[in-house]
Amino acid sequence: MLKNLKGSLYMRKSNEAKSFYFAFIILVISQ
Repeated sequence: MLKNLKGSLYMRKSNEAKSFYFAFIILVISQ
């Protein structure tokens, strides 16, 4: 599932997707 999410975000390459992915990474790290 994680790979699919990552792949779809990479395919879009929109600023919205990048910021969402960035926030997602921060959430994971802060836990």
